[in-house]
Amino acid sequence: MLLGEDFELLDLNGDGEVDLVELETILGIGIGDLVLGCDTFLDGGQFMEPVETDAEGFVYLDILRESDGIGLDAFLYAEHTVQNPTGAAILVGFPGTDGEALIDLGDGVSPIELTLSTEALLLLGEYRGFGLYVQVNSDAHPEGEIRGQLNCF
Repeated sequence: MLLGEDFELLDLNGDGEVDLVELETILGIGIGDLVLGCDTFLDGGQFMEPVETDAEGFVYLDILRESDGIGLDAFLYAEHTVQNPTGAAILVGFPGTDGEALIDLGDGVSPIELTLSTEALLLLGEYRGFGLYVQVNSDAHPEGEIRGQLNCF
């Protein structure tokens, strides 16, 4: 919380209050800007029992403010080198655990580019404190070939 002289500098419209619009202006956060970002590196070493594979990849998940300034949009982008992928998903679980699939990411063919639904976004928010990871399955490893815990900032 900013006090004293800083408060006067933050009160851009002179109404005696610092509101969200003023803070957004000062911080440079506006419509369409990043609200939350997550990323991870994918490999076979992040399973409870590591998977022997040369495959690897990465995931970016960005949550942005919608143009109406109220809602949110979530975009997921992933690339990987898994041969013959059979599916991908966001699962709920901490490192060292096997989790349950939360959001289906489709057939797993790289690159994966998705706009997540409002329902998916709500699930991410609900389970964020329980750990979330992305996993890609393949013909050779139907229980998962590569995975990575999402790190959000």
